[in-house]
Amino acid sequence: MVDEHVVVEWVRPNVAFVRLNRPQKRNALCVTLLEQLHSAIIEVTNSTSARVVILGGAGPVFCAGLDLTEAIDSNKSEHLMSRFSSILDSLLSSDLVTICAVQGGAHAGGLGLLAACDLVVVTEDSRFSLPEVRRGLTPAVVTALLRRQIPDRPLRELILLSEAIDAERAVAIGLVSRVVPAEQLENSAIQMATAAIAGGPHSIANSKRLLDGQPSGNLVDELHSAVTQHLSARESNELEEGINAFLEKRAPKWKQSS
Repeated sequence: MVDEHVVVEWVRPNVAFVRLNRPQKRNALCVTLLEQLHSAIIEVTNSTSARVVILGGAGPVFCAGLDLTEAIDSNKSEHLMSRFSSILDSLLSSDLVTICAVQGGAHAGGLGLLAACDLVVVTEDSRFSLPEVRRGLTPAVVTALLRRQIPDRPLRELILLSEAIDAERAVAIGLVSRVVPAEQLENSAIQMATAAIAGGPHSIANSKRLLDGQPSGNLVDELHSAVTQHLSARESNELEEGINAFLEKRAPKWKQSS
């Protein structure tokens, strides 16, 4: 029987908590865990009721990164990176709101999972690092995500010095969204999910695509494109329902099942 390295719990009718479940190895990303995680994310994403996915980890540490015993195994390393890349793609392309809930820390590939999510809430004792260069590796995949999220100088420190930073520093450079006491982590993530559900599903999906788009460098062109997107959104049923719900002082229909 294959160990259950990933556990999915529906904490709300439309909020799934996907938990890495290899605490004895600090949730190191082995092939089995990555395969189960990819399947779980696809399953939740394809669910007609899902609106939010919360990614967390069992035990004292969210994720220590790739399992190095497999990363140096020539028979497994390529498959390991292929699965890891597929998971990042699934998180990045999902129309759902993705929230990463981190306790203890996120390192190397674990930092990649964090960076692939829309929102990040962490415990006060959390630490974050990219130790790859000290292992003779290059954090190419994670860097591709982080260079769009944090300034160049802090990113160079993370990569070239390989020193861990604390939660306060992580907030300051824009790596994480919120810092909370350890006992409040899961409730805080669920509260963020509840707030996200208040938005219309299509409005959220369209907003994510807008946020993920690469700046063109020409502000006038971007404004024209934004006007087109805004007018397109006005043609949706969500607009009418959202305004009616506001005027009638009730929850919109998409929130009533949450």
